[in-house]
Amino acid sequence: MNISKDYSSETSQDSNENINNIESIVEQEQMIDDLMDLLKGTIENTSILFKDFMDNIETSIKDDAVKNETHKIISDMNQQFLGVLNETRSKVQNNIKQSADVFNPKEEE
Repeated sequence: MNISKDYSSETSQDSNENINNIESIVEQEQMIDDLMDLLKGTIENTSILFKDFMDNIETSIKDDAVKNETHKIISDMNQQFLGVLNETRSKVQNNIKQSADVFNPKEEE
């Protein structure tokens, strides 16, 4: 009868560990979703800012040389932003993959 209690205790402990792991995975997935939503919102807002800024330049600057130089500067800033964005996206995807590997290790065949 003692063996049965040990087995039951071990099974209960394993079940609790599995529940804790599942809860942790769900929490991490929610944090990742929140982070991705925040990143998407930041991208959209930044895009709107660049567009508004370009529109304001177009309507308020009359000197073509200044307008063209300002367009070039804004375009360069936009390209830098896109570069940082792509780098950040790559890092986030790598972190997601690493987290998935940690919480869902592949079984050896």
